[in-house]
Formats: sequence, structure tokens, C-alpha cells
Amino acid sequence: MSNSWMVELPVTPAGRVEPCCPPLASAELSQADAEKMAAMFKKLREAGLLASERRGTWVYYWVEPAVIAGMAALLGSPD
Repeated sequence: MSNSWMVELPVTPAGRVEPCCPPLASAELSQADAEKMAAMFKKLREAGLLASERRGTWVYYWVEPAVIAGMAALLGSPD
């Protein structure tokens, strides 16, 4: 039994980009929000979804490409 449905998405004019939400750097984070976000990124890193590198007081995070490929393979439709 198929439970699929289709939604038509609006098309934006060429060259015009509309973000879905404001970027994180658009406003200063409160101490509580920064701590909450750090905990979320730590759980993602510990789960192996993200890698990180500390540079001074900053920590840079990125998605592990192998994880994305593996997730895409798992979520892809069978042929």
C-alpha cells in the first residue's frame, strides 16, 4: 500500500534566493542558547554525523561525507 502524496512547491525567479530562516550569525546568541546548541552539536559529533576541529576558542563543524552517502543509500528508493 502506497501512502505517498505530492506537494507543488513555489518557483522563485532565477537569481533570487530566499532563506528559510535567518542565519545563526544574524544575532548574538545568549549564553543559554549557546550552551544548548553546543550540546546538540556534541551529540551529533558523538553519533558520527559531524566532524569538528578546534581553532583557538572556535570549533568548526562539518558533515561527514561518508555519512551522507550512507544515509542516501539507506533512504534511496529500491530500483
